[in-house]
Amino acid sequence: TEMYVYEFESWSDNYKEIRENTVVTPRFKESLRPFTVTFLDGNGNIHEVQTVLYGMNASPPRTPKKDAKDEVAYRFVRWDHDLQHITADITIKPIFEEVQRYYNVIFYGYDLDLILKTERVEYLGSATPPVAPIPKHANEAYEYVFIKWDKPFDEVTSDLVVYAVYESRIKQYEITFVDGDSTYTLLADHGSTLKLPVGTKESTDQIKYEFLFWTLNDEKITELKNIKQNYTLYAVFDEIYLYYIVRFIDGDNNIMSIEHVFLGEAANAPFETPTKKKTDTKVYVFTGWDKDFSEVYENLDIYALFEEKNRFYDVKFYDAYGSVISKQVVEYGMDAIVPEIPIKASDEVYHYEFVGWTHSHLQVKENLDIHPVFESVLRKYQIIFMDAFNNEFLVLYANYGESITPPKNITKEPKDNTYYVFNRWSEDLSFISKDLIVYPIFDEVDRYYEVTYVYLDLDNQEKSIVEIVEYGQDAKDILKELPIIVLSDEYVYAPIGWSDSLKEIKENKTVYAEYETRLRYFDVRLYNDLELIETIKAQYGSNILPSYEPTKLPTQDHRFEFVGWSEDLTYVTHEMDVYAVYKTYNNVNIVTFMDGDGNIFYELEVKFGEDVYFDGIPSKTPTEAITYKFIGWDHSLKNIKEDTVVYPLFEEVTRKYVVVFVDELGNIISEQFVAYGNSATEPTQIKLPKDTEEFTYTYRWSREFNHIIEDTLVQLIIEANLKRYTYT
Repeated sequence: TEMYVYEFESWSDNYKEIRENTVVTPRFKESLRPFTVTFLDGNGNIHEVQTVLYGMNASPPRTPKKDAKDEVAYRFVRWDHDLQHITADITIKPIFEEVQRYYNVIFYGYDLDLILKTERVEYLGSATPPVAPIPKHANEAYEYVFIKWDKPFDEVTSDLVVYAVYESRIKQYEITFVDGDSTYTLLADHGSTLKLPVGTKESTDQIKYEFLFWTLNDEKITELKNIKQNYTLYAVFDEIYLYYIVRFIDGDNNIMSIEHVFLGEAANAPFETPTKKKTDTKVYVFTGWDKDFSEVYENLDIYALFEEKNRFYDVKFYDAYGSVISKQVVEYGMDAIVPEIPIKASDEVYHYEFVGWTHSHLQVKENLDIHPVFESVLRKYQIIFMDAFNNEFLVLYANYGESITPPKNITKEPKDNTYYVFNRWSEDLSFISKDLIVYPIFDEVDRYYEVTYVYLDLDNQEKSIVEIVEYGQDAKDILKELPIIVLSDEYVYAPIGWSDSLKEIKENKTVYAEYETRLRYFDVRLYNDLELIETIKAQYGSNILPSYEPTKLPTQDHRFEFVGWSEDLTYVTHEMDVYAVYKTYNNVNIVTFMDGDGNIFYELEVKFGEDVYFDGIPSKTPTEAITYKFIGWDHSLKNIKEDTVVYPLFEEVTRKYVVVFVDELGNIISEQFVAYGNSATEPTQIKLPKDTEEFTYTYRWSREFNHIIEDTLVQLIIEANLKRYTYT
């Protein structure tokens, strides 16, 4: 067909061992018909070819190109055909708009009056940058470094002016330490002060050395201040015997404790955590000691190590769309204040539920851009079907992108001489992307048609009868009512059929009775099983009434009920052997009760003709939106005569979910039953702590509750907000 292709799979029956008349039919696998979608580029060449199944969507290919010509280039705008719902082979062409072919790209360095380079670049081409000159810094402590150009120029689509971007950084100098056993170098920033390390010198078996100080140009030095050049320092040591002095020094060069430690033993660090005074812009975080003291073999000055951190950090909270909703300056290690939970508006595909932030707001230790994190919940849409009178008669739900199978056998009451034929539904239901109200669309046709029957009367004269038939109904077959013309004692001229069909009348029609010469009399033999019980000499077209109704004796497991004869005896047209027909009943029958999901719920054995009494209540698995209430069975349970499968009937009830609001301790504030997809009502009786001089208190909820689709627990979160004061 237009929509499907078929592939042979197997035969319907085993035809290897035939023991009876058998009809073997083929089985086919049905699959959607594939179509070829050919995309051309701007030069008419094949850009991409896709195979797309009937009714599916083609995928947008990579962006096509079109060769430039003279001073004109081309920018791709769109394809000339919709890529959705492919139902035939199709060639799709790109649509371009003309743009300028060449553009000027101008590069500037730090001197904005001096053009470093001008380059003419073709549309979507890439410019080649010059080498950026380095300016001299006004501050002797700093120097400039080129880091990048201020805008991209790898796909040029317009004239560009590109500026060099520089970064200023402090100069650094080498401080070389000539220690007792080694020489090493440290880097120091311009103008900085360097805390000098403790020198070391390897001891002999007898003597150990205690570092005393450093020298610069043969003069004692304790620290380097305002560093503006390279230096070389030399360590000076004193000899010490028997034990060693271990000093623990904090970040402000205060001695925290002094210990005398024997050779090879461990020193004990102070119990208190070392500190270092913070500045207006910096804080210092203790990270450990500058040397190991688990086995002491020399005099040690052990200095606390600190990591320098900025004292204050910018913390920005963003909404779902990248806009800043709260900007705070937070001191190192303190907590930021969480703003009101942001909301992300639903789109046509998803609802969005807030589940947290991208970063913790606790113990801030760096600049933070904190964005909300949302969980995507596939959006459901409501599809309302209206009947011919614009009354709602069916409501279905579908996730975004799903298809809906519409109801069938939609009718509209005929009116006067007009009949209504269902054509289609008013909306496309193959890809649901919004709530829909769907109306049936009908075609109007004439309601009544004339059927003229032409036949022969007993004098062999042509006669006619006219019947009025409603659109689509079958005309009455009056063949058995027509006269039969007797030709002789042996033959008649009898109507045997019509010249045209009497089914589903949709136009005015004249039908002619068709005649043949047939035998006037013949024998009709009646049998009960194989026993001939009566022979009747019948006349063509007569109605045979047998003299009695046959019976058949029951067996242990079955009983038999006469239901008629094997041939129609109301209008006899030929000689026949006619057999009595019986319906076989089990003396004991199985009544099977199904549940709402198509599973067997219960089975009972019932004697022939008895009633069934069963009080079981079956269930049907609810959907997210609907639950089902059992209201009865689809079949009478009286006078059971045969095996019977009984199906339950259910009433659809909109499903409700429990929404429980609790406080921070888990105590219930409010419990509500909310219909699927509706919103819960926020409790109003919220008890907050009294504000203090330091804090104010606000609250929020742990999750949204404006689109309930499951049982939901919502917890109250109380937040302490540090008061901020302005002093003047």
